[in-house]
Amino acid sequence: GWLRLVFVCKAWKRVMVAYAVIWANNICAFPSKQKMELFLSRSKGAPATLDLDQLIEGCAIIRNAEAFEWAIREGYELFQKSRSIKCTMLCDQQILTPFNCFRESMRNMFSHNVLDRLSHLVYSAKDHGDIPLLHDAKVENLEIIGIQTETFHAEVGTHFVEFTRHKAAWGQGPHYSLDALLYGLGFFKRVKR
Repeated sequence: GWLRLVFVCKAWKRVMVAYAVIWANNICAFPSKQKMELFLSRSKGAPATLDLDQLIEGCAIIRNAEAFEWAIREGYELFQKSRSIKCTMLCDQQILTPFNCFRESMRNMFSHNVLDRLSHLVYSAKDHGDIPLLHDAKVENLEIIGIQTETFHAEVGTHFVEFTRHKAAWGQGPHYSLDALLYGLGFFKRVKR
């Protein structure tokens, strides 16, 4: 892929390192806090594409949630630079992860940030309290996916590990309070209806 071009020669590396858009669009490509910080610094002022699903999948493969935890706890700059955020919790793939992706801190990431670049948001919610409240949001495209969380325990070696899977929950819940849902959606004034 595109990353191989960095290693062709010094001239190509200079060009690729200076091309901020490619780094901004691939911040979540590798489930490593250090690589995400590197990509973030190389993205300079370019609006970012934050594909948390890609990050969750990578973290599940290596069985280490450090990069995901960093992104939702300390990655304020990451969210502030984002033009597009996708976070379905992999509910369409129903991948088992050795960590629960759904955290209170994720919702807080939205409510404690000024996301003035964000125009596209795909977000998963267990109930109306999970819908992020973005004040004066510029979001034009909003997709909220109702999810349910299942937890499993499996023996791995000599001990049991808890695995989590999120799945779409249309028709089975979650149940939203209409007033709370309309209140939350009222923050998205620019969403195309």
